[in-house]
Amino acid sequence: MTANSLEEVLQRLRAGNVTQGWGAVCAFSRLRLNRLLEQQYIERLDELRFIPSFSGTVTHQGLTVTHSRLTAVEFGAPRLSFSTASMDNSRARLTMNIIGGRCTHASSISQSPVSSHLITEAMGFTLEMDIDLALVTGEVDRRGRVVLDLAEGASLRCNLGGDEEQVSKDLSQALEQWFKALPKHCSVFELGMIDFDGYSALTPVRFIIRTQAAPGAKLASAANYGDGAVLTFIQLVANDDLGDAPDDRFPFLIPSDTEADGRDRYSAVLVLDQALLEHVSDERLDVLASVLFPGSHAFKELARHTPHDLAVFGSIDPLRTTFTLEPAIGTLRAGQSQKFVLRDGTGKALEAKAWRAVGLRSHTAASQGSIDAAGLYKAASEAQVGHDSLTVLVTADYEEAGVKYSASARLQVFFEGLEIAPRIATCLPSRQSAIRLTAADPAAKPIDWTLHGTRHGELLEAGDNQVAFRASAASRRRSLNVQHIQARASEASNAAVLLLNGQQALAVTPGYVPRVKAGATVQVQDNSGLLPGVARRWRVEGEGTVDAEGRFTAPANARTGSSVVVCEVVRNGVVLGSGYSLLQYSQLTEEETWDTVQSFKLLVPGGPQDGSVGGLLPNGYQPMKLEMVVETHKGGKPIALSEEERGTLGLYHRASNAAVGTLPGKTIHEGISPDDPQLWRTNLLANRFQAAINGGAAPAPAQDDEGTYRTELWLHSRAAVGTITPFYARFQADSGAWHSSTDQGATAGGVVQVTARTLPEFTAADYTFERVRVDGGVGNEGDPPNDDFDFHPRTVDYWKLKYTGGGFETCEFLPVEAPVPQKIRITNTSMLRWEIESKKEIMTSFTGYIFRDSKKPGVQTKVLFDESLAGLVNSSYMKDVAIDENFFEVGSLVISNHRYDDIDFKFVSDKRKKVLRSLAVLMRDRQGNAHSRRISFAPASANRHRDKLSHTLFTPPPEILPPAAELEHAVGVPDTESNGRIELAQKLDQNGAPDGYTTSVEIKNGYVKFGSDDNPKNDVISYIKMDNVPSAVQIGLTSERAGDHDGDWYFAMRTTNYRTSTGWIEIKSLKGRPVGDIVRAGLRMEVVNYDHGNIEGKLSGIYIDL
Repeated sequence: MTANSLEEVLQRLRAGNVTQGWGAVCAFSRLRLNRLLEQQYIERLDELRFIPSFSGTVTHQGLTVTHSRLTAVEFGAPRLSFSTASMDNSRARLTMNIIGGRCTHASSISQSPVSSHLITEAMGFTLEMDIDLALVTGEVDRRGRVVLDLAEGASLRCNLGGDEEQVSKDLSQALEQWFKALPKHCSVFELGMIDFDGYSALTPVRFIIRTQAAPGAKLASAANYGDGAVLTFIQLVANDDLGDAPDDRFPFLIPSDTEADGRDRYSAVLVLDQALLEHVSDERLDVLASVLFPGSHAFKELARHTPHDLAVFGSIDPLRTTFTLEPAIGTLRAGQSQKFVLRDGTGKALEAKAWRAVGLRSHTAASQGSIDAAGLYKAASEAQVGHDSLTVLVTADYEEAGVKYSASARLQVFFEGLEIAPRIATCLPSRQSAIRLTAADPAAKPIDWTLHGTRHGELLEAGDNQVAFRASAASRRRSLNVQHIQARASEASNAAVLLLNGQQALAVTPGYVPRVKAGATVQVQDNSGLLPGVARRWRVEGEGTVDAEGRFTAPANARTGSSVVVCEVVRNGVVLGSGYSLLQYSQLTEEETWDTVQSFKLLVPGGPQDGSVGGLLPNGYQPMKLEMVVETHKGGKPIALSEEERGTLGLYHRASNAAVGTLPGKTIHEGISPDDPQLWRTNLLANRFQAAINGGAAPAPAQDDEGTYRTELWLHSRAAVGTITPFYARFQADSGAWHSSTDQGATAGGVVQVTARTLPEFTAADYTFERVRVDGGVGNEGDPPNDDFDFHPRTVDYWKLKYTGGGFETCEFLPVEAPVPQKIRITNTSMLRWEIESKKEIMTSFTGYIFRDSKKPGVQTKVLFDESLAGLVNSSYMKDVAIDENFFEVGSLVISNHRYDDIDFKFVSDKRKKVLRSLAVLMRDRQGNAHSRRISFAPASANRHRDKLSHTLFTPPPEILPPAAELEHAVGVPDTESNGRIELAQKLDQNGAPDGYTTSVEIKNGYVKFGSDDNPKNDVISYIKMDNVPSAVQIGLTSERAGDHDGDWYFAMRTTNYRTSTGWIEIKSLKGRPVGDIVRAGLRMEVVNYDHGNIEGKLSGIYIDL
């Protein structure tokens, strides 16, 4: 194993940038990922999402035609290996142990077995495949998931054929085709998630996946053979483009340091590009928070270094609420016991609320065993277990703070303690050099091998728990010999090898009897018709007896092993032909199972026409409930479906008989995404959206007996509106036979007709957009209008967007421009608007947002703002702005508008360009319908434009151009000179109209000195008013012709509205006004400097500062 310590990793990182143009790189170790896979594997056993067992017959073409019959072959947890990994792709090698089942290899002509054996995990049978890790993105939860799909595996390889390579190859091909047909909820496993939900510079937007072998891990002799990592190269919002394609020179980032107990210290690493470190503030690292893992696991930071890029080293650890059982996997013999302990994520032992144990192929409670309140499981007795091998799921239920949790473990319960593979086999001594035998002992004791009875060869060592039997030359002298071989460890078991030296001319039936009990009799007979008048001689190779009529009697003490009954045609002492029947001893009594499907119905609960008709909105997300009810009996006695059989229940298209695809699982997708080629899919669980209503409430079901299984399935659609599609249901029995809801003819419950209903078309009338004043004034339009804005320059309004047909379940902000390949689409979550585009402007509005998604962890308690507002707006105005719960309603989107009067104008920058855009949002209502809306300030030319918001339908533009209204605010500072005037009057008459000397001053930058040139008269004016004066204009009134501010008096005011017009203002009324006072709507007091003297009729000059 090549060392790769933390210091060595840091040394490589000090050499320079390693992210290769990507914003960040994450690495996850194989060991921890395999633990996550094992946990998912066990959890699925309790959810009917487990990998089903395989049963089937595979034909082999060779010198003779043979076939293999695989029965209930079970697979263990997937494990990844990176011994063949390359940075060019995301390929890995995946291995699953074959943990149970039976394999029988027989002649297709005579049906006589070539070999037969029970499979246990300890025998070392495996299935391997090459698999590409894939990216799957959820449309609703906006998470990119690294997944592996067993259905997409390639080049499957199994070793069930032992030394027969062609047999293993044929079995591998059959298994590959079977895996390709697995439903997604069984075949897809998650390795990790990158959360795209967010809008900061360090929010991920896309990533690619690569696999990498650890240093030295490609050498088969290495201690770390197959070790490695899954890498994600992440493009962040702050990145303009995708990074470069990584190659094999990329460093292995996960250090090899270990803890004192030998465990790996590090199992995950994140590296952030040095160029983006400016976005890391207050120890906040958004991209790190975006790295998530399935099964309540999280990234635990252990060390942080900045050798060049920022490197964060950590481990993938379970949260405290990750509950597990100890042991997680185990084996037992029938009648034995195992104590289980429930632990939380810290390892603390807990007391479970309840325990349960379920056999996956059990049909009766007795075969499943029992478990007590302390977690002590006792396997069913030999008389009750009913299976050679039975997978039992042990589950503990736990409750904390009203939340229910569960944890499970997998047990393999075996009828026999020691198994041999093959237990029976045939050998052609003239062609085969040896036959390999493997034994597995539950106690893992060493195996002692011996030959029993007449010796026809010798045993050779062949590896751990294996021997090879090689026939002697003398064994070829006789047409048929039997060699008995015993394996002994904690107990003994026997195998039989048939040595065939010629064609077996007689057709003896039965050719193979797999289970013969002690003392039982079996009638064996010759059906060949060869030389019918010639006598038959019957004999037994092994224990037991056979009479002259071929009636075999097993020994009274037989438990394991085999006997061969040989029938020979003999004339004058010469054997003219022979045949045989192979009988295998077993004391197992098979569990009773059902033999009749009494009733099988598929229903739309509460639907019309006896539940045979239904409909749903084809938006991909609205679920429609289906119910399947199966009633099974044997001789009128109700017997339940097994868990395996229940797991095969599925929906099928009536027209094509094709299976309806399933959604991958309870977390990956909540519905059918728009880019999914499948128009219909099912889910085992209901999603968050409101189910389709099909008539009234379903009638209460009759009291079900033990043989009735009732389950729900949820249907989703993106079919064309008006499409009517018929469906039926099927399941596969443990025997391999398929049963359909249509088997009982045209009776109700066989087929359902589902209509894709008309999707609603939304208009402005379907929404309300209400403004509520939260801070500053009362928010009324008022009389006179707008007083609540003009006299309250600092306010907060909540603009509440609600759908009149119900609340919104999800909300996603969208880019307002069209996409460009590989370019980041800029998404803003805030808007910013100054009153006018002027370097003196300070009157500003900016927005935040509030939306609570029930499926996201935690509860939003603060108003959220686009981080681009930083540097444009005082940070204190956005920090920890609490949501006013008095004005917020769950199910609504709130855009908060914050008005301030002291935010200096900023010229156009990248940050400012971003928040000049309108907001675009995609929301889904409670029925799953999409609502795309654009939210904007009023047009810049409108009165009170930064105080008012509006919403319209949002459709992404075809070109990358901001809307015209936004361009208006992106061009910079407009020329405001000569806009508006200041009206002047000597006095007002009794009606308030100007009287005496009147004149006006045009708004131009500079000082207007009264009494000179064409300027107004000096020492005459007592009244002024604003006429269409732009915002951010400071107007200073002075008593001194020289323009001094320190004379008798000086008053200054600032306009605050886009176009400010006022009534007449008596200049002397400005004396004593506080700074900041609103003189008139749109006019604020800035300077009050009074020393002495008269004010009336004493105005001598006006300063105008644009």
